[in-house]
Amino acid sequence: MPSDLIQALRSGSLKAVRDALDADAKGRIPAQAVTDAGRLAFQAALALFKKRGADLNGIYRGYRALHSLMQERAHRESEAPSQGRVSCLEWLLANGADPELPAAWPPARGVIIAAFTGVSVYVEAMRSGGARFDGFAAAALGDKLRDPEELA
Repeated sequence: MPSDLIQALRSGSLKAVRDALDADAKGRIPAQAVTDAGRLAFQAALALFKKRGADLNGIYRGYRALHSLMQERAHRESEAPSQGRVSCLEWLLANGADPELPAAWPPARGVIIAAFTGVSVYVEAMRSGGARFDGFAAAALGDKLRDPEELA
């Protein structure tokens, strides 16, 4: 089942995803599928997974959906993400993806990964989504701290 579900995700067809889920008698949604849906910014599939009880914070090979979405092209020059990618990131944060859980490579909280991508809309989505902006986040963003109380 996991390979059928992964193949369905990569096809971009929500019907194929639904069919692959329905074909599994146990109805399990592996972390690999959730992570891959995040990488693809396949919000409709993520919503279906959530509705069927999937863990949006599941981890597969060191990645979670949230981190996988932001590091789609890890460690490469990045262009501005599509509005669909940004909307999917915002949806994940609004629907239980925890920006404080570490993942990606190197493993870090979501705000750190967002900073390392250099994509400011990801950083702002993290800020709006409740990510903690502490000294580590400030350092990753290149911010100068004027007062440690600003982080509290």
